[in-house]
Amino acid sequence: MASHQSWLIQTKVGTHLIVTCRYIELCLLACIMLNADNMQRDRPNETTWEPITEHTGGETMNLKQIAASAGFLTVAVFAGSAHAETAWKQMTVIEESARGTTTVIDLSKKGNSAGDLIVWHEPVVNESGKRIGTSNGFCITTLPGRLSECRWTLSLTDGTIALASTEATKGTSPAAIVGGTGIYVGVTGEAAVTPNANKTWTVQMKMKN
Repeated sequence: MASHQSWLIQTKVGTHLIVTCRYIELCLLACIMLNADNMQRDRPNETTWEPITEHTGGETMNLKQIAASAGFLTVAVFAGSAHAETAWKQMTVIEESARGTTTVIDLSKKGNSAGDLIVWHEPVVNESGKRIGTSNGFCITTLPGRLSECRWTLSLTDGTIALASTEATKGTSPAAIVGGTGIYVGVTGEAAVTPNANKTWTVQMKMKN
């Protein structure tokens, strides 16, 4: 739980720093343009960059120095932005269908047919087999024996994660992470959902805030 909280705090702090740096960058660029415009009006026939003195205890800066500082800041901002955009969190959980309850509600033609509803409540464990929560959701059969449209929520010890997918009976299906609560509030991402022979489902998630 502590590692998840640390991940979210670092991501949020990094985002705030990027926004602040971009604001400073825009202010510096505005100053450069304003000073350059003023100098051109005062000396229309001169092309040299003269030093300008700011109220910083007598220190002198010229436009070249300001421009260089702004350029350096731009590089730092883009580097920080790229780092924040790739701050993905990996998590794998296992849903144990055999230890839970699954109810099939026959809403259409008798037997497995389009429109049937499957509802479940089952325990969730981590890769070490330790129970960390429950899975609650439903699927509506769209193509009997092959595809279902599913929505479910992983209720974990430190928050919830909501998922949605078009789930295949066999093989791995992609799912969208559409939100969460607790330390997962605001998360987005994707998951790979795979049915196993022992009546469990492996959910491999990749998400970020």
